Amino acid sequence: MTSRVRAALVFAVASTLSPVLLAATPGLPFTEEFNDTQLRDTARTTADWNTSLGVLAMQRRRPLQNFIDSGSAGLPVGNKSVSALSITLGDLDGDGDLDLVLVGGSDTRYFLNNGSSTPFASSTPYVSFTNGSSKGGQVALEDFDLDGDLDVVVAKLVGSVKNQIYFNNGTATPFLNVVPVELGSLAAVSGSVATGDIDGDGDPDIVIGNENTNDRYYLNNGDGTFSSDLSIPLPPAKKTKSLRLGDMNRDGRLDLVVATTLDPVDSPDGPRLDIAVGDVQGTYLYLNNGSSSPFAGVVPTRISDDENKLWDSGLLELGDLNGDGFLDVLVGNLGYDRVYLNNGTGPGSDPFAGVTGFNVSSDQRNTYSVTLVDIDGDGDLDYLAGNKPRTHGLPADNVGTDRLYLNNGNGFFQPGVDISSDVDGPTTSLAVGDLDNDGDIDIAVSRDLSIGRYFLNTGAQGSGGEVNQLQSHARSLRVDNGSVALNSVKLTANQTIPFHTRIRYWLSNDGGTHWKIAYPGRSTSFSSPAAPDLRWRAELMSESPTSLPRINSLSLGLDLPMSVAISAPATGSSFSLGATVSFAGTATDTEDGNLSGSLSWSSSRDGSIGSGAGFSTTGLSAGTHTITASVTDSGGATASDSIVVTVVASGGGGGSGAFQQEANGTVSIEAEHYDANVEIGSAQWNGPVFPSGASGGQAMEAPADGQPRLEYRVDFSQGGTYYVWVRSYALNASTNSVYLGNDGSWFNNVVNVSPYNSWQWEGPFTLTVSAGEHTWVSPVASRRRRSTSCTSGPARTPRLRAPGRRSRRVPVAAGVAAMCRQCLPSPPRQPDPVIARVRP
Repeated sequence: MTSRVRAALVFAVASTLSPVLLAATPGLPFTEEFNDTQLRDTARTTADWNTSLGVLAMQRRRPLQNFIDSGSAGLPVGNKSVSALSITLGDLDGDGDLDLVLVGGSDTRYFLNNGSSTPFASSTPYVSFTNGSSKGGQVALEDFDLDGDLDVVVAKLVGSVKNQIYFNNGTATPFLNVVPVELGSLAAVSGSVATGDIDGDGDPDIVIGNENTNDRYYLNNGDGTFSSDLSIPLPPAKKTKSLRLGDMNRDGRLDLVVATTLDPVDSPDGPRLDIAVGDVQGTYLYLNNGSSSPFAGVVPTRISDDENKLWDSGLLELGDLNGDGFLDVLVGNLGYDRVYLNNGTGPGSDPFAGVTGFNVSSDQRNTYSVTLVDIDGDGDLDYLAGNKPRTHGLPADNVGTDRLYLNNGNGFFQPGVDISSDVDGPTTSLAVGDLDNDGDIDIAVSRDLSIGRYFLNTGAQGSGGEVNQLQSHARSLRVDNGSVALNSVKLTANQTIPFHTRIRYWLSNDGGTHWKIAYPGRSTSFSSPAAPDLRWRAELMSESPTSLPRINSLSLGLDLPMSVAISAPATGSSFSLGATVSFAGTATDTEDGNLSGSLSWSSSRDGSIGSGAGFSTTGLSAGTHTITASVTDSGGATASDSIVVTVVASGGGGGSGAFQQEANGTVSIEAEHYDANVEIGSAQWNGPVFPSGASGGQAMEAPADGQPRLEYRVDFSQGGTYYVWVRSYALNASTNSVYLGNDGSWFNNVVNVSPYNSWQWEGPFTLTVSAGEHTWVSPVASRRRRSTSCTSGPARTPRLRAPGRRSRRVPVAAGVAAMCRQCLPSPPRQPDPVIARVRP
């Protein structure tokens, strides 16, 4: 991640941990209480590992002196010029140092830190992102799919190309051949992006700023997939130049600040800066419409009435500039850069009501990038401005050098000084972080039509008193004893997270060679290392000198696989349609204990069917079911077990046995009372269904494609030749073919149902059988939407009448075929009664 806070997140304090230990001892489960330094990696820890208080807190040290060599031209990033528009830093390959991403006009690429004192030397190779050739705007890094590594989202400045997410593959070449995933359905001119948990569900969401349409936000589903484009109701006909997320009124929810411009600089309306204030979830000031769209209906308020109508609003940043615990706004412009101090009224109020902005300094620059960071380590946020050369009649001293403005601690800044003498191309973006792992903040810049550059902080501590730093890091030595495998580990943290602060945890199971982001209370999964060696590290960050996070204790333990078992019914069991089926199962977890009561049960055919350790149902549909019982533990890990059962609809009255000929020789077969519904090629008959016009209101319906079959056992008391009639329904010529057969042999004729969109008798077909039990196969369909009626029996002219005695009691049904021994080859009459009979 970048080494500064982009959005304020609020974490809940974890539950009570194990008793305090006198000293941390390697071995799992492990608890660190910070009451000794036995397992502290001193060489890589800058945070205050405070043994007297038993906490890990922000580092305290004297401010730095001579931290920037203004005569330096910086060091090159790689050796190739590129028209770069954005730069950002983060540990992409999980090796513990900050890597670099450059988004250019024709190429998006990343550089992996080589771990030396010149981390991006000219010999450092770069890797281009797949399909990254279209022009990009801003870029952001977050673990969108929560798998422990940083992914990349790129806002695209080409209106015909959608914004893109690259998901890290978790290897030493994190984006090699990774194909981007398009974000949403909108292709717009998108120049800016911000990330943060705007709906409070624990995963990072995305906000995109557009130049030719309303801005959009995308809610994360928790797995790196996102909701469709959700519009933000910003002022019409405005171009978003920059946007940021932050808790502006300290209600614990992320708000949105947007800098927009489109009107000419001398227009009466002028450029403007707007802020959407309040609950991003929309429950309070955002006028939530009751849906999952947190910005729907939000009316933005102006951040100030003192608009600078001479200059173009540009890039903005958020941070507590005057140390009052509330986030302020700094805007870089074409002209005077401006500061807007939060009025501190808190929740339920407009945090910028009555606020009048003021200039950062007397400098009039063409500012194209702004960053707030405590560059001198004196405990307040300083201002870095990336500039382009003189333009639009600005003063002659605007030569395009990047400038640093040190904060006096009250939100007012000292006169600017050049960061360096380098003016090799206009600066388009700035990023800050500890590039060489020496404990201070370095600077990286992207340049237009030039090589990117970075500037290493060479400052030494001065003689002043110690102050709290706004960024600190801690790393442990080995905390396991090597006796167990480390494939899945759960980290639990007792932490204090005030407003505008954040802690990010990392775990390594191979001694620090490769790290994965860890989320408190959730499992972190690893591949098996050659030599297990578990270590943790933490990054503590703040946007306010009065808000300081700390870790009170943390615990690590193995998250062993859960066990789920279905004990009833046995796999392969068969049940009649409508029968009571009882399910039972168990689920156990080493950490969470008995989870049987949390089991969720589902059917491959019917979806969710029940929950808990046991339940019964009569609602399983006919067919083959894969029944799955699954459970999720407190760390987010899942486990499941599955069985296969079959549900069949019995053929006739009494619930078993073959259909019998009645005394008059008639055999009636209703389509929905089959003995077997044979699934072929994943296709199966559906039903019963209840279409209009079906005799008795019920029928069977064929699937979209395939040739499944229904089977009926029939006991013929008289052998001989029978005539067969079928009552069916078809939509069109592509859905009107039905096949019939007996004992595995198909009739030579195919039933072609016509006319369409009405129930029709088709036939007759001849069938010769001997006396005894036979399997009547009815009907196989080649296309979808087939409802079929079946009756059988010796008769002359088939005619439907009210039901009489049948050999098996069955529900009144329709969807019939008629088989008639020695009957006239004429169609049956329209079925008014529900059972088709053939009379001699």
